[in-house]
This record gives sequence, C-alpha cells and structure tokens, in this order.
Amino acid sequence: TSYPLPNGTVLSERYRIDAFLAEGGMALVYRAHDLRLERDVAIKVVKHEFIDSPGYETSFLDEAKLAAKVSHPNLVNVFDQGVEGGSDYLVMELVEGKTLRQILAKFVTIEPNRAIDVIASVLAGLSALHKVGVIHRDVKPENIILANDGRIKLTDFGLARPTAQIQAEGSPLYGTIAYTAPEVLRGERLDPRCDIYSIGVTLYELLTGRQPFEGDSKAVAKAHLYERVAAPSALNPAVSAAIDTFVLKATNRDAALRFDTAAEMLSELKSLALVSKQENQTRVIAQGTERISDQTELISPADLEDLDEEPKPKRRLATWLAITVSAILLGLGVGWWFGTGPGAVITVPNLVSMSAADAQSTVGLLPIKLITIDENSDQPVGSVTRTDPVAGSYLIRGGTLKAYLSIGPKLNSVPSLLGKNLVEATATLRGANFWIGKTSEAFNDAPLGTIYDYTGADGSVLPDGSNIDLKISLGPIPVVSGVSLDVAKGLLTAAGLTVGKVTQVYNDTVASGQVVSLVPQSIELTKGSSVDLTVSKGTNKVIMPKVVGETIAASKLALEQLGLKVVVDTDVLTSRWGIAKVKSASASKGSTLRIGDTVTIVSR
Repeated sequence: TSYPLPNGTVLSERYRIDAFLAEGGMALVYRAHDLRLERDVAIKVVKHEFIDSPGYETSFLDEAKLAAKVSHPNLVNVFDQGVEGGSDYLVMELVEGKTLRQILAKFVTIEPNRAIDVIASVLAGLSALHKVGVIHRDVKPENIILANDGRIKLTDFGLARPTAQIQAEGSPLYGTIAYTAPEVLRGERLDPRCDIYSIGVTLYELLTGRQPFEGDSKAVAKAHLYERVAAPSALNPAVSAAIDTFVLKATNRDAALRFDTAAEMLSELKSLALVSKQENQTRVIAQGTERISDQTELISPADLEDLDEEPKPKRRLATWLAITVSAILLGLGVGWWFGTGPGAVITVPNLVSMSAADAQSTVGLLPIKLITIDENSDQPVGSVTRTDPVAGSYLIRGGTLKAYLSIGPKLNSVPSLLGKNLVEATATLRGANFWIGKTSEAFNDAPLGTIYDYTGADGSVLPDGSNIDLKISLGPIPVVSGVSLDVAKGLLTAAGLTVGKVTQVYNDTVASGQVVSLVPQSIELTKGSSVDLTVSKGTNKVIMPKVVGETIAASKLALEQLGLKVVVDTDVLTSRWGIAKVKSASASKGSTLRIGDTVTIVSR
C-alpha cells in the first residue's frame, strides 16, 4: 500500500512536496514547488504496488512522452519526468480549479450555452492531440478541469496511445464504461471517433445531469452496443433541437455517421453556439436579467406583460419576490451561477483573493457589469487583488465593477553576467531586482573567477526577485599534451583534478612516454573530478629489411625482432632453413610497415 509523501519531501533535489491532492487508480498526486524555477507544479507519483507490475513503467513513461508531444492551452502540460526511491513521477502543470464532475455534483446540470463553451474548449485540446496521431480514450467529466482563472483543461493521458499502437481484437479493454464508444467494446481497431463519442456522452450529461445509460457495467456496455442515446431535450426542455441533433450525431453507434474529427466537431459547435446565443438574445427579458431568463416559471404572465411599463409598487414587490425565489433556487443548484436579484443600488461584494470565475459567479445575477483588468502582483496568479469601487461601496444599477487580476510578479530578462566576477555579478543582479542563488565552480575556457553561465543566460524572462544560479570558471583545464606522464600528473593534481585510467597507445608524432590526450570522465569538471590520460608508446613504424638472398632462418628472425608476423612459403625442410635462401617477399626492402603487420617470405 502506498502512503502520501510527507510535506517537505524533496524529489531529485528540485521538487518540494507541499500537499497531497488526490489519489488515482495507479498514482498519487501532490502539489509541489519547483525550487529551481520557483513555480508551483503538480506531481504524479506511481504507487509502490505498481512498481513491479508488468508493463506499468512503460505505460507511465508513455504517458509522459505522449503528453509532451503536444502543447495546447486546453491540455495540461507535462514539464518533466524522474525517478525517486524506485518510483517514477511526472511533473505537470498545476491547474487549480474543479473538475467537471465536481461541478456536476454541485449544480446537477449546466445551462446549454455554458455547456457548449466547455465542450468547445475540450474539443480544441482534443483536436491538437488528434493532429499528432494520439487518441485520448478516457474523455469524461473527471478528466476535464475548470481552472480558477477561467481556462478549461483536458488532463490524464494515462490511457492515451498513438493511433498506430491501438490494436484491434484481443486487446484489453480500457476506459470508463459510461463514456466508452461501441467500437471499443467490440474490440475493433480504433480511431479518433471513439473520443468523439465520449465527448457526445459528456455533453449529454452536462445538459441533463444524467448519463445516457444507467445500471451496472454490463448493462451500460450492452446499451452502448444496441441502444441509441436519447435526445437531451427529453430530460431538459431548455435544450434546442439543434443541440439535440449535434449530440445524437456525436453519439451515433455507427462511427461512420459521427463527426470525422474533433476539428470538424468543433467547427460545427462554434456555429451552433453562435445560433444559440442569437436565440437567447431574443428571449432576454430586460435590464441585465439574462441570467435568470430561464426561470420564467417563477414569474406570472401578468408580471411579464408589465415589464415594459413603469412598475406599480405592488407589482414591483411581486416581481422582486419572484426573483428572490429564483436566486434561492439557483443557490440550491438549479442554475449555474450564484447571485442576488436586481436592485436600484447595489452593494459591492468583497471579491479580493477570489479567482476570476468565482468573482463572476459572485456577481453573476447582480444587475451590474464586471470587467477584469490584469496587473502585476505578488498575489496568486488569477486571483483578484482589488476592486474599483472597493468592497462595501455602492454601485448604481447597470454600473461597471472593475476587478484587477494578478498576472504574477513583473517578468524581466536577467542582465548579462558573462565575464563578470562574483562581486560585479552581485551588484548587477541587485540593480535588476534579482538575488544570487546557488554558485558552483567548474573548469572552463573563461578566465579564472569569472561567470561563464547563469540562470536566464538563454534570454528567458523571470519574475522580479528570482534567485539566479551562477557558474564560476576555475580557468581552463591544464594543457598536458606533449609532456611526460609524471609532469602531467603534477599539473593536474595542482589544479585540483585526479588522474584515473592511463592508457598507452602508439603514436607517430608524440614521443614515447609523453601524454597524447586528456579524456574527462564528466561533462563538467570541478575540483576533485577525475580525468583519464592517453600516453604514447612511440611510433609503431618499422622499415622492411633486406631478406631476399638471405637464409630463411635469418630472415624470419630479423623480421620477428622488428615486431612483424612472418609467414614462410617454402617446400624446403625446416632442417635446411639455415641454408636455403629467400627468393622473394611480400614487402619490398625499405618499405614502411607497422608493428604487427604480416610479411610472407618465399623460398621454392
């Protein structure tokens, strides 16, 4: 059994665990802080019980690779992957907000226009996945996040696979039954249209508060195979015929009759959204009451007839009562946004520290207009830092409330530090509102004591007040080529390096006993690092002596003393080699050979 890592645990000397967030089927998810880049991240750590599971490590790494193949505003980005204590982990973008499942649990259904907006964002991210040949295979409300800053993100690529890797018959069944396309259940070869089906089921649930098929897993799977998804309007009369048609096309049992791609589905959804918004505009009652226009059952026909006239005191009281009842119902989850009924003068609510979405939710039913303005701040990104007018002030009906949203601290480029010493670099950084971070020393061609690399040297921008890590040169590595081994060892030891393996090689230009080359054992050499040396044994060239006319025995001995291999081609008995003469050789007199070469002498 896996237990959450204690807060304060540091993974790979970089990621500090700050809080346990959630537990999935095969991993634990934490909120963490990247100590190097000074940012909050989410970390997904594989459970201990799955470390030795066949294929799991490959699956976990595949998730990282697939997620890293594409970057899109509507996909949760993966930053890094590592191993700690035998467990793999992924470092991902931290998205603070709620899953669509949590939203549905609280509000049951989502107003059609808002549901279209959510699905459009998901389709945009899904389209990016499909373009690089990846199928998600697990699209559902649990894997759709509504961030506090208003972004909508598709996450969890644990079941995603490249199209080419999706096998057909005999493959194991993955996914969530309630959202699984019929062709998946039939074990057929899959393409992006199985994700289209899951999106359609998800939209159906947003509109109706229910999944299209209910029961145990077997019953739901059978229904996917043999039953048609009903029109959402059967459960929610607010759903238009156009949306019904859209959902039914996406959830058609026959994949050939669905949308071919997420991009095609998104294009039609945008057209649908435009029509839907135009229809809603013709049904708005008056003076900013769009958000309660769907609650017409709470207002009597007589009230509707009087909206264009100056309200009588009694009638105004009845209307206000209806709107108040409507707001209470919204607070119980009948609508999407919380709020209060319209009034002549509005008290500005306290929005400070709220996200943009929460701020919009708070003022959603008030007859005022909310606009957001970005500004630099040390407050959490996406949170309201202040409002104009301030909380508690009064704002007339139809007035504008400004909410200032933090976009984080001001970002600046790190000034050039190359060639500066530590004192100069410190002064330069403080003048640019940065701090000295970690310093390290390594051998480099830059002059001794000068900066040769630092955080931000690539031109990236960093928040004001960031720590800048510095790399300081120890000077060039001593030149030891052409000196004796003993002298080379002395120079390297004096510089703080140690000599590891010494290899001897033949060399035509470096005298015997002198160093030919130095081979570092690491990319960056620091004090105490080890280097290997290659030392010359001198040249291995030899000159072919005269052997023709000499005896076989004398010729063979002379050649072997030079380090050459000798092959004797003769029909003379060995007892007569001291008498018989060599008549020819494979190498001519005076030619250059290498020690170890083979020479054939002939005596026939």
